[in-house]
Amino acid sequence: MKSTLTLLFLIFTSFLFAQVPVGSYEGGLKLAYDNDTKTVTGYFESHSGFDQNTGAPRFSCVFYLKGTFTEGIGDIVTYYPGDEEGAINGKLKFYGDGIVSIKLDDDHGGCANVQVFSDAFQQFQFSKLEEWKAIKYVKADKAYFHNEKTDASKRKAYVLQNDIVYIEKIEGDWMYCAFIGKSTTKGWIKKSELND
Repeated sequence: MKSTLTLLFLIFTSFLFAQVPVGSYEGGLKLAYDNDTKTVTGYFESHSGFDQNTGAPRFSCVFYLKGTFTEGIGDIVTYYPGDEEGAINGKLKFYGDGIVSIKLDDDHGGCANVQVFSDAFQQFQFSKLEEWKAIKYVKADKAYFHNEKTDASKRKAYVLQNDIVYIEKIEGDWMYCAFIGKSTTKGWIKKSELND
């Protein structure tokens, strides 16, 4: 009951202030919103066509998104993490009831077999609240997690180039990130090792 009330409160306040609800959406979309800069960042990943021989999906649709967002609509740029040259522009709309929609000028490779974004706005229902300030990808070959904002506190855990991380705090040259894999790893990563 408490989580339902929290979700309803978030959706209501997001509607009042025309902000995107931050967190996970059904269908593979994750969004973060920085109210200070009016910047939205996100990541979409979905798969289809399960291959019985390999045990893996045959098709995938993956892209990173960033843009500006005010008064319920935003201009976004989408691309595969690390491949800004293949960018496709689009629009993101928030309807005020926990639903956002995305329409792109063209489809990314693989998306036509999973979910088409170029024909019409595709809707996503908000499902889980998060405290992300931004969503980034790793631009360094390898980025280590740190227990504190010092080089001396480097851990063994790391993320690789183009891995997606979810930013919870930004302090100086450091970002407190979560990497969501088979398990979730959290820690500080140098801002210089992530995309701008």
